[in-house]
Amino acid sequence: PGPDAREAWWRAVVDPVEAAAERGVAPAAAALGRLADLTAALQPHPEALEQSVTVLRAVECRQVEALSEARRQNAPAVRRAVTDVLLAVTKGCTRAMLARSGQLERTIVDQYEVDMDLLRGDGASPRALGWLPRGVRGHACLGLWVGSDRGPGDREMEIVGVHDTTGTLSRLVGVRTTASQFPPAALTRAGTVGSNELTFVVPVTFGGSDWGLLAIDGVVETRSTQPRDRFNHWAALLAVALDQERLLASLREQRKALEQAAARERALADTVRESEERYALASMAAHDGTWDWDVSAGTVYYSPRWKQTLGYGDEVIGDQPAEWLERVHPADRDELSAAVAAQLAGCGTPLELEHRVRTSSGDYRWMMCRAVTVLDDAGCPARLVGTLVDVTERKEAEIALQRDALHDPETGLVNRLLFLDRLGAALLRTRRSPAYDCALALVRVVEQAPTTGREPSDVAPDVHREVVRQLRRPLREGDTTARIGEDDFAVLVDDVGAGGMPDRLSELLERLRRDIGPRIAIGVLGSVRGMRDVADVLREADIVLLREQTRPDPLRGTVLR
Repeated sequence: PGPDAREAWWRAVVDPVEAAAERGVAPAAAALGRLADLTAALQPHPEALEQSVTVLRAVECRQVEALSEARRQNAPAVRRAVTDVLLAVTKGCTRAMLARSGQLERTIVDQYEVDMDLLRGDGASPRALGWLPRGVRGHACLGLWVGSDRGPGDREMEIVGVHDTTGTLSRLVGVRTTASQFPPAALTRAGTVGSNELTFVVPVTFGGSDWGLLAIDGVVETRSTQPRDRFNHWAALLAVALDQERLLASLREQRKALEQAAARERALADTVRESEERYALASMAAHDGTWDWDVSAGTVYYSPRWKQTLGYGDEVIGDQPAEWLERVHPADRDELSAAVAAQLAGCGTPLELEHRVRTSSGDYRWMMCRAVTVLDDAGCPARLVGTLVDVTERKEAEIALQRDALHDPETGLVNRLLFLDRLGAALLRTRRSPAYDCALALVRVVEQAPTTGREPSDVAPDVHREVVRQLRRPLREGDTTARIGEDDFAVLVDDVGAGGMPDRLSELLERLRRDIGPRIAIGVLGSVRGMRDVADVLREADIVLLREQTRPDPLRGTVLR
């Protein structure tokens, strides 16, 4: 908005207050409605409402102090006028917040679609960029490196996929170029001239994988999540999906090799001795650890590679099934036993199962077990032939992705999404059980510098670290500490009963006030009973916290509802 819009908004704020000071009249409803519309048109930041409260309270004090003796009776009218103006400004700010909330919901939906399409692994190849959400109307292009040379020179790449609603850029697929010439000029020329769109180029990398570059059009947004952050996340997921695609291709090849090995074993069963048959199967299998279970004899042949995968020497591992099964993690043992039993019972599909096995060092590593059943002349299962592949790195990466989706990566605390889910569950429980209740504390870093001469920018990181350190101290099982915003933290205390704020929460808040002081503001809801929904609870907690921030002396204590 330009200066004229801001000036019009300021006049709409000040004029009703001045009219109340001069004539003792209340603001007209039409003027307040216009003020709310002007406020919404300015698209204010969320913190603008907090700042407006401070400014308008200062205007109120100044107008009341400036009243002459003859107009002293207009002081109540001035205060009512300021309150009405604050309500109008709040309505305008709320509209902007709701608009941003809708935009955030759309972003979350898009992110969910991308996560599901890329991590599902059973659809079309991610190279074709069909996983991009429907809301992406711009152009995108994926280039993958050619060869494995990572020298300092300009690396060669091949364009393997484009996203273009018009279909004019499909000719780029298969074209080879270099990193310095990426994205192609045809992609950048396809954008709208004079718009606020940019072509972002992000690396398709995750962990030790480096696949290439992704170019995608995005809108420059200054008041919401930056497109580059979102596209970087997409590129990381794309790298994981490409790793998974390569791994699945390798697994399919190994499965095919196993099936071919089993077919050849049946053809050679009448003419080849059992030992020669076993080594023929092992030589045709992949270089991963192979094993051969003779069902009738009750023995298992473990290849040297199988033993090396778990860190054991040849003489340590015998030929009994217990050498393997008793080293399986207790949580996975029943599932593996059931899968083996199903194969011996005549299951038609090959065995394929991930499980943890204890190594020679005592640690457990994730293994992929794949096997096929070999039938005898009577058509009964006689042998199980398979491989054991170490997939620990890939499995740990999957677990890390799941953990990061529910925790704040910077602090390790529960993130906003998981916190809102737990708060909603607690709110639902208050409706079901009259004896249950919970308390909520909202802690906000206000970035107020102490009297040591340091700048606020030097203090804020220290305040954040101290708040996180204090919140990491365990309260009680069932309680939740979370980071729900850039400067906002929350503590959900479970099952407080009818006794008000519990001692464990009081002690935590006392430590925060003592160790950090005026650089934070704290608002506490001693009960959530009677609240309509999660948004209502957070709104009430935020109002309590804002009341504390507007108090002349924030060290007087925590405002408790």
